[in-house]
Amino acid sequence: MDAPLRSDASATDRAQPGAFTRVVQSLRDRIVPRADESAGVGSERLSFGTQVSYGFGSIAFGIAGVSLAQSILMQFFNQVVGLPAVWVGAAIMATIVVDAFTDPLIGMFSDRLRSPLGRRHTLMYLAAVPAALGFYLMWHAPSGLEPEWLLAFMIVMLIFVNISISLYEIPSLALAPELAPDYNQRSKLIAFRWFFLMFGTAAMNFVLNSVYLRQDESNPLGALNQARYEDYGLTSAVIICLAIFLSTAATHGFIKRLHTPPVKAFSVRYEWAQIKAALTHKPLLMIMFGGLMMGFGAGTGQGLLYYLYLHLWGLKPQDIAWFMAAYLIGSTVALWSGPFLSGRFGKKRAIIGLYLLWLITATGPLSLKLLGLMPDASTGILLPILITNITFGIAFAVSCHIILGSSIADSIDDIAVKTGVRSEGLMFATYSVLDKIANGGGTFVAGIVITMVAFPVQAIPGTVDPQILINMAITLLVIVVFFNICSIAFLSQYSLTREDHERNAAVLAERKVQEFASAGTAFGEDDVLAPSVAKAPG
Repeated sequence: MDAPLRSDASATDRAQPGAFTRVVQSLRDRIVPRADESAGVGSERLSFGTQVSYGFGSIAFGIAGVSLAQSILMQFFNQVVGLPAVWVGAAIMATIVVDAFTDPLIGMFSDRLRSPLGRRHTLMYLAAVPAALGFYLMWHAPSGLEPEWLLAFMIVMLIFVNISISLYEIPSLALAPELAPDYNQRSKLIAFRWFFLMFGTAAMNFVLNSVYLRQDESNPLGALNQARYEDYGLTSAVIICLAIFLSTAATHGFIKRLHTPPVKAFSVRYEWAQIKAALTHKPLLMIMFGGLMMGFGAGTGQGLLYYLYLHLWGLKPQDIAWFMAAYLIGSTVALWSGPFLSGRFGKKRAIIGLYLLWLITATGPLSLKLLGLMPDASTGILLPILITNITFGIAFAVSCHIILGSSIADSIDDIAVKTGVRSEGLMFATYSVLDKIANGGGTFVAGIVITMVAFPVQAIPGTVDPQILINMAITLLVIVVFFNICSIAFLSQYSLTREDHERNAAVLAERKVQEFASAGTAFGEDDVLAPSVAKAPG
């Protein structure tokens, strides 16, 4: 086991900001009060403004989630562009294979990067423009191309977009353990990430369905009109660029208080040791396997979502847009309930309980529909029922994911204590890759289901054989229940406790003091603070 590594950065590495840094600090001071810096990274005094500004960047990831959602990609490239569903699913899986290499490389590069802008913020700033450009171009599939060339266009654009958003998302995620080492504060910080992620998802889903894809006299094709997707791409690109830059600038002032990696030559053996540490750490491994199973179920469901909304439930795009209100309400509730339940019951118990409640909301309406116990869309009752169910489902799901994210950070701290190396970027990237593989695999399964039930290409709602829709719904229920029960079984084996976390946080805080001291940097007690060890409420 390696001894704890210390930075040998000189004091000048942390001093004398350049012109760009001074400009960004000026912008940040307008967003986050300078007094917040005196609280120290990870202090319980981490201000509300810092939590909000850190989470705000997830709006970009939320918009990315809309654009890269399996349901939207399958709808656009299969029903609009005209590619076979199996091809679309296979293309998404192919891009995931690329991500399996690029995401860990981004994580490792971020962990080792020495820059005046810090090891995280440098990549976050660089991601803004490429991410925006990719999300704009992705919807401009050239007309008149052979299917093989359209497939190539899809794969290239998805690879470019995934890498661009990972350049922001992985370093941003890796900031959380350092910004908030406290057991409860960490859950609160990640709660804001999820709130803004869901806000971005809900807002852009609403705009996409109620504005751009709205089916009316001016747009009789509704969700089959490619030009409307192109207009949506421009709007999303502008918002993504602004969200990434403003959030990164708002946390810029913390750079000098974050860990600076030591100078170390690249070694494949060394980097593999870090990956091995993650893959052999049981608590993190249980979360990863649980997330893998969860992702397969979610990916399949997302891949079939629009087919069921439009064809089984008989909804129009503007009806679907109202589901976004449920996203906003549910995620707002989760902003409070996730951290509260984590502190009240402990992270593992809260995760399992919330997961089971979500599974009921995920399978209940579809099961009742197959039993003939749900009203038709024409009655006017169906939409409020679905909105209410989705509101509860989102509250349960987001609360669960908030606590899962906090548990991942706890596991990463445990690995850092045991190995002496802070590799948050690599660890979050590894988890991200598994999640993408699972979701991509689920989308591929969705493509197989669509082909297996003989769902017609470019089908007009109301014209599909009801038996095809019944077969699709039954298959989806079996898949969702199976994978999510497997996920719950893995997550129930998570073993880190509050006491484990507090011991690890104390060790890491002491190492931080030693790092500053070895760098010759003056600091006070507020610069590096150990997290509070207050007991959970109740």
